[in-house]
Amino acid sequence: GEVCFYRSLLHRPYLLRPASHGKHPFPESRRVCVEAALNDLRLRKEYARVLSKEQLAQSFGGAYALFNSAIVVGMSLLIGFSLGERIDTADLNERIGYLQNFITQLRRNFDAGNVDASAEREQMVIEVLVSRLEPFLPRDLAKRSRGELAAAKGSMRATMMQDPIRRSQLGL
Repeated sequence: GEVCFYRSLLHRPYLLRPASHGKHPFPESRRVCVEAALNDLRLRKEYARVLSKEQLAQSFGGAYALFNSAIVVGMSLLIGFSLGERIDTADLNERIGYLQNFITQLRRNFDAGNVDASAEREQMVIEVLVSRLEPFLPRDLAKRSRGELAAAKGSMRATMMQDPIRRSQLGL
């Protein structure tokens, strides 16, 4: 898990370089970054079936690694769509599924009262990413993603309202 995370992290700056003349400037780094993020998410999914939460945390690190992989997967879709690349349905469904799983995990954390500044920022980043992806997605996928985000937002607000310090910061 950590190897995938660090490999993706090392190539991520090159993934984010702007395209010129309809081509990505670092296609090999883009491929490696996305492959590493997808492998991380696939491994997490597979091991989640057999390992406890504690064992998963030890094997795959903290939430930041999961956030990184989800963002890389989402950004790869956005870049591919903006370059006019055709993304096959199975690949699109897999990648959107990982984004939706991340959003669902955020919602579970919010429902459990596990909200901190990092989780709030992650939720906002994912929200912007999904809103940028929506015009490119089939209607049913976009609708599902919006629904998951709305549920996560509601959970986050409810959790924040239970915290007296947060309520006072919001002026409530």
